[in-house]
Amino acid sequence: MSELSPRVNPVTTHPFQITSGQYFSTVLGAWMKSRGWVILLPVILFLAIGLARGDERWYIVALMVVFIIGPMVMSMIYTSYMLTPEVRRAVLPKRVTITPGESLRLEYVSRRELTADDEQLPQSEDLDEKIPPTEDLDEKIPPTEDIDEKLPQPEVIPWSEIAGEFSTSTHKIYRLKGRLQFILIPWSAMCNIQR
Repeated sequence: MSELSPRVNPVTTHPFQITSGQYFSTVLGAWMKSRGWVILLPVILFLAIGLARGDERWYIVALMVVFIIGPMVMSMIYTSYMLTPEVRRAVLPKRVTITPGESLRLEYVSRRELTADDEQLPQSEDLDEKIPPTEDLDEKIPPTEDIDEKLPQPEVIPWSEIAGEFSTSTHKIYRLKGRLQFILIPWSAMCNIQR
């Protein structure tokens, strides 16, 4: 008689939203681990030439690579990876249901539901003291009814599409197969999940 593997209960997160900066730092970190030598090799080469010849001008060339070429490469990475339709998965407000070994289900939520859920989460007392009261805040924020009506349909990512998963101090990260695509889930959105 064969033993069946135990069924793992799905875990559903609180609604959350990831900023494009958080997503870009994850993409940039992954890119640097795999292709960072493209920038590092010329810098080391110019520093070595400067050291061998005793000419400080080569150090300046190395700094030019770091401060001129480096940001240009970062903008190319941003254009290549951040301006794709798949990034919408990461930056829209959502709730994720994780069924290990089966799938990730992304259910997009309205900004109103995102802020309503934030009000239920415990807040830091120190933070409340530093934020001044804003009585006329509602007048300055444009209505979001048009945005909320156009939420994408929930999508299911099968586990076979997940290339790997890892954790940082702030996020649980699922890397998807293909180009550098990630699903970032902040630990603060997870309930009773071990890191």
